Amino acid sequence: MWGTRYGAYLIAVHEGSRMNLRRDTIRSMAKDKKHEGKKGRKKHDVPVTSPAPTVPGEAEYTLDALLARLGPATEEEVLAYIEGATDEELIAEGRQVDTARIDTDTARIYGRALDFIERAQNKEQEKAEKEKDKKKVRRPAGPVRGVTRALLRVGVWAAVQGHDAYVALRTGIAQQRSGRALNQDTAEETRQEGRDLHVELIDALRAVAGQKKTLLARIAQAANLSAAPEGLAGSIRALVAIGREMLADPSPAMKLRLADGESGVTTEYLDACEETAGRVAKAESVGGAVLPSPEVSQAEVDRWDGINLVLLETVIRAFEAGHRVNPTVPRVLPISLRTYFTKTKRSAKSTEPAVAVAEAGGKRERDDD
Repeated sequence: MWGTRYGAYLIAVHEGSRMNLRRDTIRSMAKDKKHEGKKGRKKHDVPVTSPAPTVPGEAEYTLDALLARLGPATEEEVLAYIEGATDEELIAEGRQVDTARIDTDTARIYGRALDFIERAQNKEQEKAEKEKDKKKVRRPAGPVRGVTRALLRVGVWAAVQGHDAYVALRTGIAQQRSGRALNQDTAEETRQEGRDLHVELIDALRAVAGQKKTLLARIAQAANLSAAPEGLAGSIRALVAIGREMLADPSPAMKLRLADGESGVTTEYLDACEETAGRVAKAESVGGAVLPSPEVSQAEVDRWDGINLVLLETVIRAFEAGHRVNPTVPRVLPISLRTYFTKTKRSAKSTEPAVAVAEAGGKRERDDD
């Protein structure tokens, strides 16, 4: 009986020791793992599900650099990708968004899309090279169905056209405004010069006219023309005509008052007055002059904006669909245009990039590839 109890005791002790050893071992392993996690994790290690920062950690792209990588396109190619859209529809869409916002998102989204496609195609090429000796390998489909280098090439080229049209319009408007302001300033200076000359000419002629009532009346009548349709220039010309008659008057009294040019009323002075009248006439017509319009119209800029919104949406939707099927496909969500896509596409029942933007809270995800 004692032997039986002692045997049971030894078994219990042995089992208890094993359980304690197992518990201590588990605790030790957990502690070591926790310690290694704290010590070995790098600061830049981020879970793949965490959204990437807005700017840090992402390559910077420009439309010019992407155009150099992909090459030019033609408007015929652009029209092929937006076949079915009318100019009226494109202009209406483009009118809702500023071109600068489109520039920002097209450069970033097309750049990320191009980098991903090239990396995926390089991997497929390496795989095909390894398998070509074993069997004939068909050319694989693109990593994102619906998106090709040709589409990105056309999209980048169209974005550059939209940017250039916007710059041309803004530049033309600025030049038109500055030209109008400059013309107005110059015209006002000329008009003021004419007004001062007008007063001086009237007083000079009156001084030479003496008290001859008929001549004084004619001078007064010519002076009042400045307020008539003839305007200031017409009044100066009428006064110059009277002054020339005075210079041609052979009477001794007139010659005495003219004082052989000492009075200031001379042929040279009257010629200068007439020349000023011509400049005043041109200055008075500046107010109604129509300056040349910019070479690019606002409608043309809006049309390119609409085209770029359509092409950009095509790429966004394709990558969103590809991401759902294969999480290694990155999401290329808009940032500058997030409000546009969420507002204009919110009511659509089909799968839209706006839904993806709304679900993601407007944040971008880091590439999983």
